[in-house]
Amino acid sequence: MEDDQSQVCAVCLNLCYERFTPKDGDISPRRVNTVGFDELKHSVDKGCRICCVLQQAVRIFWGSSPDREGHSPEEKIWEIVEPALSIKISGGGVGEHSENDEPAGSSHRPKVVGDNNSAESGKHGGIDNYEQDCVDESDEEGYESGFEVERSLLWLHMVIRPGKSMILQRSESGTKYDYAAVTRGVELYTKIGIIRTPRDWPTKLSFASGEPQIHPAFGHSRDVPVSLELETCKRMLHAWMKDCILNHSNCREDAAPLPKRVIQISGSSFRLIEPPPYTLARYVTLSHCWGEHPELVFKTTLENLDDRKSGIKWEELNPVFQDTLTITKLINCDYLWIDSLCIIQDDEADWREQSLKMSEIYSHSTLNIAATSSPNGSTGYFTGRQCFSDLYGDPRGFHQLSVRSWELKSSSDQPLSIFVRPVLEDGHDYVMRNMVNRRWQVAPLLTRAWVLQERLLAPRNLHFSASELIWECRSTLSCECTGLDSPSTGPYSTHQVSSVEEVSIYQSSRVPRQFFKGHFAQVCGDSNSIQETFNFWLLAVECYSKLSLSRSSDVAVALAGIAQRVRDHIELEYAAGIWIGDLARGLLWMGTPRSSLKATRRSASMPTWSWMSRSTRHFPDDPLCSLIYHDALLDGFLQDERFQVHGYSIKFESDNDGLFSSPKSGQVEITGAWLPATITLEPLHLSIDSRMDFRVNLHCDDNTYSELLCADCPYWDVGRGPLLEGEEVCCLLIGTTEERSYTEQTEHVLVLRKVEEQASCYERIGISVFCLYEYRLFQDAPVSRIEIV
Repeated sequence: MEDDQSQVCAVCLNLCYERFTPKDGDISPRRVNTVGFDELKHSVDKGCRICCVLQQAVRIFWGSSPDREGHSPEEKIWEIVEPALSIKISGGGVGEHSENDEPAGSSHRPKVVGDNNSAESGKHGGIDNYEQDCVDESDEEGYESGFEVERSLLWLHMVIRPGKSMILQRSESGTKYDYAAVTRGVELYTKIGIIRTPRDWPTKLSFASGEPQIHPAFGHSRDVPVSLELETCKRMLHAWMKDCILNHSNCREDAAPLPKRVIQISGSSFRLIEPPPYTLARYVTLSHCWGEHPELVFKTTLENLDDRKSGIKWEELNPVFQDTLTITKLINCDYLWIDSLCIIQDDEADWREQSLKMSEIYSHSTLNIAATSSPNGSTGYFTGRQCFSDLYGDPRGFHQLSVRSWELKSSSDQPLSIFVRPVLEDGHDYVMRNMVNRRWQVAPLLTRAWVLQERLLAPRNLHFSASELIWECRSTLSCECTGLDSPSTGPYSTHQVSSVEEVSIYQSSRVPRQFFKGHFAQVCGDSNSIQETFNFWLLAVECYSKLSLSRSSDVAVALAGIAQRVRDHIELEYAAGIWIGDLARGLLWMGTPRSSLKATRRSASMPTWSWMSRSTRHFPDDPLCSLIYHDALLDGFLQDERFQVHGYSIKFESDNDGLFSSPKSGQVEITGAWLPATITLEPLHLSIDSRMDFRVNLHCDDNTYSELLCADCPYWDVGRGPLLEGEEVCCLLIGTTEERSYTEQTEHVLVLRKVEEQASCYERIGISVFCLYEYRLFQDAPVSRIEIV
């Protein structure tokens, strides 16, 4: 390829932002160009220097793929390695294997070895004198593990993120298992402070001025140390704290009294104290996992309360508690609040009192330290960093990779000031974007239900994640690599954004922006509408339902802090997790997966109309057993005018329980249009267990209309028992929506079952949606006043 700027490489498109394609359904400014790996090879052969740079990054992490028997040479893809570059894959694979190669099965780590003495070395931008392990050493099984590798097409996705690092992602078409790829993506970047050229960067790398010209598509990022040191933590934390305190008005809290108990830090001594009432002082809080054996957690009980007040020995504390004390001292705070130590764990009255004060405790803290990657407190903060790759369909499971980066070089062995490392964006997803797949391995803290309100209520969170430090306050997000920092507006420029909404749209196009911490602050602010607050609440319930509770009875109190803050803003009635002012939409929750075998009622008396009544056993490999409000959140939802709320009542376990405690029983009295129906069962399509599909057959004008029933707890054998074939039910119309993907409207109904021996009294069994093809099914339906328990 000539060096003429007017020529555009058909493969990399000269990394021109305007020539890349926006991702489908993505509202962020990132753009993508997808090519085959064989196309990249041919472009390198033709001399495209940008493709040479991309090829280097590809070879560092992915090397060469296992050969496919029975295919002709011209069908082989990923043959992008020069003859002088040999590929070793222990246990068998593609490449030039010498007689001294490692025996099969001795290691599974692919290696790329460059021959510096060969005239061909680096001909197409190769890496000289390079030998690099491409897979973490933790997996010592054979690399291919005896599985057949089937590969038909390999694709490279180039992702430009304005102002951010460029991402290269690998994907396969027609692949059963992918063994050559050890990470889903890598990112290329320049360090902060390196001056990049204008957008009309030429296709060749020029060193006439002694410095390489850096294409602006390789955005700025910061190196992440392979292990966290105290000095690095101190530098980052002080910078974030200073900026937040000086510039973020949303993060400022009025001076508030210390909690009932705190740990006092005095030099190298620590003790539990009960400060005098209304003692004003700064304090730090901790969010942490108790682990699978909570009985082993260092905690305060009635028996050792006096000992804790006398003093706490450093060696008695687990690594997370020790490191948290160290961080607290770094910001010159004298007080620390840890739930296991500051709440008397075997005193039910003290636990209930303090748990309902979580809103105050976390809201008024100076900083909340989140032990995000620690599953039980046994692993401290100052350890080696890792990022993770979860390859879809790979039977070997999760891969752990170092965050180490490498600098790419030109064909003349000059550094390019372009660096490559495993992509850290997945780590951001686990911490910031509600990504749940494998989160129990990467960020176990964020699988806990109590932690949701701790994160949202605290003005500032410092996450010690597996790969880097992440800062989360009410005004902004930030991290060590800068990937979560303020985005750009132009294709290759950066600027400091001025609104929370602008940041969150860029940072999280796959998850509603309401989960951005700053937006929660807006929800509780004076300028936010009640409708927007209701929308936030429904989404918060969705998120909360995916999280785990050690005690099922905590379902209400673990969300009480958020509910209290919302109620302070809207000053409306709240009952069993639903706002009465939004009861119509609040009733339209549905459990997932449909017809789950694991779903039960928390108790036989808890109100069935509340989402709190449905309980599911959460397993690490099944994080999506939860509930959603998908249909209720559509913009076109319209409450049926015949649906009216007349009253409600809630009973708690004791008279001392507050409004936000778990309900013992409750009922709502409503009027609405209804039609009779019956239940039928059929085998669930593609199900590998004994689940069935339940259908509700609605009877109207001598016709029967059948739709799927999203049953709450169809197999629960307490109370009236599981749902039965032919059982008579009632469909109560709540409202209508206009589906975005269809032209017809839909009617959303509660499916109810009559409670025996009680007139006009029903229990909820699920919801269903009926499409309106020619006319409204409930147009002439009878209207009745009923009670739902």
